[in-house]
Amino acid sequence: MHSASFDTTARLWDADTGACLKVFTHHKKPIYAIAFSPDGRWLATGGGDGWFHLYDTTVRSHFAPSDFFFSFH
Repeated sequence: MHSASFDTTARLWDADTGACLKVFTHHKKPIYAIAFSPDGRWLATGGGDGWFHLYDTTVRSHFAPSDFFFSFH
């Protein structure tokens, strides 16, 4: 499960226990869009800062070829 907030964070949750698994803090303004890929591996967020971030939920971090970071502005 996922959530996005005006506090500029996105969160990944365990649907069974309700525990927060990861807090993503890369946006500088509120997050207005959030979605999982069909297979659940990727989490995409779009914020008022004009950035799109892509996270690999299997490692719970940003995605990029070199350092798991991938963003568009």
